[in-house]
Amino acid sequence: MKKTREELKEKILWNLQMNTILERNAIDIEDLYFAVVEVLKENIFDLWVKSNVEKRGKREIAFLSFEYLPEEFLQRNVVYLDVIEDVRSIVEELGFSLEQLKKIDIVNKLGDGGLGDASFAFLDTAATKKDSVVAYGIRYEGGHLRQSIENFEQLEYSDDWLKNGNPWELERKRIYYDIPIGDYTVQAAAYDIPVLGFQNGYVNTLRLWQARSIEPVDYNAFSEGKFQESYKNRIRARAITEFLYPSDSSDQGKELRLTQEYFFAAASIKDILNRQRHHSHMDNIEEYCRIKLNEVHSIMAIPVFIYEYMKSEEKPFDAALAKANQIFDFTTYKVRNEISEWWDVHLIQKICPWIYPIIEKLNDEICALVETPLFNFTPEEFDRTKIIEEDKVKMIPLAIFGSGITSLAVKDQLEIMLGDNLDCIATLFHSRFRFRELGVNHRIWLMESNPLLFDFLTKELNIDLINQPDALTSILERSDSEEIAYRLDDIKKKNKEKFTKIFLKDRGDVINPYSIFDINNDDFLETKRQLIEALYIAYEFINMKEQPNLDFPDRTFFFAGKANRNYLMAKLVIKFINCLSYCVSKEVKIKDKLKIVFIDNRNMNNMMKLIPTADIGEQLTLPGKEVAMTNGLRFMLNGAVLIGAQTSINHRIRNIVGEENIKLFGANFEDVKNQSRYSYYNYYEFIKNHERMNHFITQLSNINNQELRECFRLILNLIGRYNDGFFIFRDLEEYIEAQRTLGELYYDSCIWRKMSLNNIGKSGVFNLDSSYDINEKHIWDSRR
Repeated sequence: MKKTREELKEKILWNLQMNTILERNAIDIEDLYFAVVEVLKENIFDLWVKSNVEKRGKREIAFLSFEYLPEEFLQRNVVYLDVIEDVRSIVEELGFSLEQLKKIDIVNKLGDGGLGDASFAFLDTAATKKDSVVAYGIRYEGGHLRQSIENFEQLEYSDDWLKNGNPWELERKRIYYDIPIGDYTVQAAAYDIPVLGFQNGYVNTLRLWQARSIEPVDYNAFSEGKFQESYKNRIRARAITEFLYPSDSSDQGKELRLTQEYFFAAASIKDILNRQRHHSHMDNIEEYCRIKLNEVHSIMAIPVFIYEYMKSEEKPFDAALAKANQIFDFTTYKVRNEISEWWDVHLIQKICPWIYPIIEKLNDEICALVETPLFNFTPEEFDRTKIIEEDKVKMIPLAIFGSGITSLAVKDQLEIMLGDNLDCIATLFHSRFRFRELGVNHRIWLMESNPLLFDFLTKELNIDLINQPDALTSILERSDSEEIAYRLDDIKKKNKEKFTKIFLKDRGDVINPYSIFDINNDDFLETKRQLIEALYIAYEFINMKEQPNLDFPDRTFFFAGKANRNYLMAKLVIKFINCLSYCVSKEVKIKDKLKIVFIDNRNMNNMMKLIPTADIGEQLTLPGKEVAMTNGLRFMLNGAVLIGAQTSINHRIRNIVGEENIKLFGANFEDVKNQSRYSYYNYYEFIKNHERMNHFITQLSNINNQELRECFRLILNLIGRYNDGFFIFRDLEEYIEAQRTLGELYYDSCIWRKMSLNNIGKSGVFNLDSSYDINEKHIWDSRR
């Protein structure tokens, strides 16, 4: 039952008295923060217990993901408990503000980017739909590193975000598992975070594993002054869950990455089986449990499950594999069987030698199937079907064979697999593939991140957008209303003004709130092609220097993303952007019309503030190289116009919003596919015969800034070495023209407002609640 305001106030005051006033007569903001958190947790824990009672005997989804990216839990929980106004007024009575409390709430470092956002969005929707889910992850003590810009470069630092603990988690001291790893054993300790459904009293669990040494400090070594040796066991245990995606550029790094994946799989599978055993569901586990693997990092769970099921239930391999096929659902956004997802056999034999025989048996099963007269594969095709090839274990083929369903985001993924080194295994198990409907979480990306827009739409349309997000489309009936168009435009301006004030306070830098806000918030990878946008900015910058009176709408370009320290090109692109930003800022006649802002440490909090300000959203992923996730849908929902490459997802958006409300450019999937087959595009010939691009390269190569020149030279060398494999220069001219078209449209405020309104309305088609219903019903029905 929801607590009244007076009950909340009484409990908050009691917590303050017990924890602070006994020691001193005054309270500070941290005292109040922890008092509020404790009261909210008490309410949540009551609901948690009731929800767990309600779930008994019902089917359950076990969700495994390496990443989760929730918003701050204070904001989330006061909204989802429906106590935000009560808490706000109580806090104000005590001389503080809710905004002050939010600023000191812990920022969760459990993931980064699209995968983490998609994982937590699934949990949010499942809890709101009252579907029983236990999600599993890793309690990264160092997070995904804190990154900052120094001397134009993005550098990484350890982010000790858990140094004072996480007030929203519960350490489950009686839930732990011993996990043998090679010649030593670590303990997987469970920490649970409750995940509320929206104002429905239902709570699911996010269970995080932390690795601990079961061996004490070696006292003898310590006494002899061998301090590092004495802590050896603790150090190697802690390393397993220290960072998300530790570098795998060295042999030791590869071993740590695989150890992390195995540790995660072993702890999660042991817990899943223990939960099902507790409810006496082991004989018909497939009727009560489904295990969803979110991306390649969780695939090791399949052979671990088979091993543990055979061991605990004394079942043969065939029976355990049959169970795995019935309960595993593998979701991937990958399009190719990348070498980076192949593990050396000797590493697996070193880390988990008892699991390798299971992988061998899985490989034998596939080989036996392919050798039947039903198939007429060549020796090369036969090799491509194998899970083990040339002393490597290929994880995606293992997942496709070991799980009953492989869920893909778009049909292009399957087409690419059929034309790539996954062709044979994709053909063999074609019936196991499903295509997921994509959706954006309107509670997070509209209600919480853009309350001005949410409140206006709710009142104007007189509908319950929380429970009927598809009703957003009804605003299209009033697309000719100038009043609505002006109100939407005013909300966008207020969001920009709010963001620029925060930015000025935090970084001391001024942003023009009346400029076009053009936002790119993807991870930095070559496939994401932020370089195209950066080169376009450089192109316009050079033009504006030559023609100071050039008609160019004021623009602020935002980049927000991180690059792995081993991705040379990505790091160079980040440096290029920051060098260019510096050059622009030094031009007195240009700096007020053109600005580049790099958000150096992207997280969920700053993205929820930035995305509602977007006029233009960038989606530049090269078709056929990687599946873009839901970034474009978030931009749409907040009224931005998309500029994007010819990907399947952007085509789906175009089909919904209309060709006039999105700007696509460049090569399509067939162009990219034909390039890999026939190499019809030659970078050097293209530049040689293309006067505009040739001239631009010459100008940029001679620009009056040594850092920028040198950075561009290194980038050009890499592009030339790989024949412009990501179509940077091939697509640049089309991108320039697409941007200029958007600039012209922006000048006509009437047209731009209609485009924005149209995108908001059409985004109702892509709501996550509806896509969740379709996806999950389809998966469960296919199991019958």
